[in-house]
Amino acid sequence: VACDLATLVNQQAQGCQYYHVGVVAQYALIHDLLEAYTGDYQTLTITPQERADKANAEAVAMEQHVAAFGAGTWLADRVRRYEAQTDPEARLVRVIDKLLPKLTHMLNGGAAIEARGLTPDELAVSIDSRMRKLRSQYKDVPAVVWQVMKVAGTEAVAAYRARLQARSHGA
Repeated sequence: VACDLATLVNQQAQGCQYYHVGVVAQYALIHDLLEAYTGDYQTLTITPQERADKANAEAVAMEQHVAAFGAGTWLADRVRRYEAQTDPEARLVRVIDKLLPKLTHMLNGGAAIEARGLTPDELAVSIDSRMRKLRSQYKDVPAVVWQVMKVAGTEAVAAYRARLQARSHGA
């Protein structure tokens, strides 16, 4: 998904290479590496304290990774650069990482959302709020990526709503 979106953006940039697709692929490959140490945090209903705990756990995980594999390795450098969010490619991958759960919710009818006890309307508000926050943090990410994110969010809510309606009608 990340490489395809980077390619799409590059094609729309009329001959300018906006993103280096190979670097996008590298960041996409390693973007969740620290979760090997921390585990995967759910962020759909995360509290501010849990977000702070996650950030602290990831800082410790980076130290553990560097201790295990060395500070000068390609992998440690890539993870550091990804976490710093200074490269356009790292920033694109971070935004796409926030897109992927919406695609999953579309495909499974929001099974994880239901487990969290959210209503479709609460999900829609959450997606809209998170997208506005992301857009303010990642203003350099091109409009087409945000368009894909908006469609995915709308479709995720629709799929979840359909799942709940089917269940209430005995399907």
